[in-house]
Amino acid sequence: MTQSDASTQLPYMELEEVAALLGYVNRRAAVRAIKQNKFEIPTYELAGRRVCNVAVVKKYFDEKTDEGTLEIDLQETA
Repeated sequence: MTQSDASTQLPYMELEEVAALLGYVNRRAAVRAIKQNKFEIPTYELAGRRVCNVAVVKKYFDEKTDEGTLEIDLQETA
């Protein structure tokens, strides 16, 4: 069994990993955005760590993909 198996995949991602995907330069910048209610994806505390639900992260990026695809489609028909 490998780490990539769905059965062993954790249902959450660490804040640092999500922050990197969103382009934050470090954890401190992400925490600051969370405190200012500007972090793009909801987070929660789990055993003293700040995490994001994997399904929520996926949905966020799926929606961004849909927005980008729609924009491209609109540009092509213009």
